Amino acid sequence: ELMAYLVARSKEGISEGQMKQALSVVALIFEACGWLSPSKSPLVIGVKKAILKDVNKSKRPAERVGMTRAKLVRIVDACYDKDCGKVSPERRRFLIMQLVCFLGAKRFGDIRCLRRRDVSVDDDDRVRIWLARSKTDSLGVGLAFKLTKAKIGQVSVTTLVRWYLESLGDLDDDSFVFPVFREGVAVGSRAISYCAARKQLLLERVLLGLGLISWHSGRIGGATEASKKGLSRSVIMKAGGWRSSAVDSYIRVDD
Repeated sequence: ELMAYLVARSKEGISEGQMKQALSVVALIFEACGWLSPSKSPLVIGVKKAILKDVNKSKRPAERVGMTRAKLVRIVDACYDKDCGKVSPERRRFLIMQLVCFLGAKRFGDIRCLRRRDVSVDDDDRVRIWLARSKTDSLGVGLAFKLTKAKIGQVSVTTLVRWYLESLGDLDDDSFVFPVFREGVAVGSRAISYCAARKQLLLERVLLGLGLISWHSGRIGGATEASKKGLSRSVIMKAGGWRSSAVDSYIRVDD
């Protein structure tokens, strides 16, 4: 009877969440009566998997939006002031994280746990970042990359990074570059969580009219910008840590 119910509901367009709720209710009732729930039957499990497979096939994956230089300029204009005290620490952090994700074609997870010792300015006045580990670097070999010193809007990238680091105060080398803030003071021992970063992102999207960008948008925009500037596919793959043709979905020359 339970299998027949699931099949009938699947024809009506049951969602994955609705199916799980229905099975949970059945399991709860049977367990309350001291009986073995039919939802654990191999036959029911098989039917559930088949239905979920069909449900997921019909789903269209959301199109990820790429960051653009124009949007990055908008962020700089809104979140930078020579007097860092006029900008909240959360907005300063948001600005530099977006900057690094875009210019380095990096993931949020790649840069979240950067430490103070990982970020420096070389003799050529370019910011150098050491990435101890990333999603595609499971062995932890590490990778160093540099940011351009060109201007984003009216301010150079190097100036922006120096400004941000100075605003953090006297942090030791082990402190996180993108920390949690308490009453405006950096807690260097705690890196920002994805949930907190996403909450800030959603707020800035509304305030600055950034569209549906996500924390993956910088990676897309960075690869696209690099391609427009004439960098080869192999160079972009190395810079962003891609090892397969997946890189092609990030390079959007028509954007």
